[in-house]
Amino acid sequence: MLIPHLVTRCRDFGFCTPYASHLACLAVCAKVSFSSLQQAAHVKEVLFMQMILWRHAEADDNYHRDLSRELTPKGHRQAQTTARWLHKYLPDDYLLVSSQASRAKQTAQYLSKPLIDARFNPGSRVNQVEHALKLLLNTHARPIVLVAHQPFLGQVASLFVHCDCRSQPVKKSAIYWLKSRGDSWYYKAILPPKLMKG
Repeated sequence: MLIPHLVTRCRDFGFCTPYASHLACLAVCAKVSFSSLQQAAHVKEVLFMQMILWRHAEADDNYHRDLSRELTPKGHRQAQTTARWLHKYLPDDYLLVSSQASRAKQTAQYLSKPLIDARFNPGSRVNQVEHALKLLLNTHARPIVLVAHQPFLGQVASLFVHCDCRSQPVKKSAIYWLKSRGDSWYYKAILPPKLMKG
């Protein structure tokens, strides 16, 4: 399901606008200076962050060479479907990150060339993954798309949204799109690849 974009209403003009346009509306209504408006926009940019947790698509079952496992034909189709959907809805300035595992890199490459980061390899501890994600968000100040693995993807999602459950289930090539509001995070979208077709 998709959560609709935040819409606000300007009392003096009597119409609804997206948040960014609403800042301009407030500038007219309250007669604030342009510099004040810029400061408000900067605050919004800092406070509202996004990350997309994308599980790798279906891979072969050779567990003797885990990092070298590659996508199956079905996995390639799943990754292509998810990447096509993300192309439609991602902002242009996202940062794509993948673990070192072949199946994660192959999944990510359907979207773009990823930054490879061993901190997100299979078997990584959830607290280390959470810390690494926060560092990426603070360093780059733009949406992060992480292609990685269970169980820590579901565990990290639960930690960010303060869910009581230990881990969220994440299907192969599914995404958990999280967005922040101040210090809080919520789900903007939770989608398996079969719901991203078309």
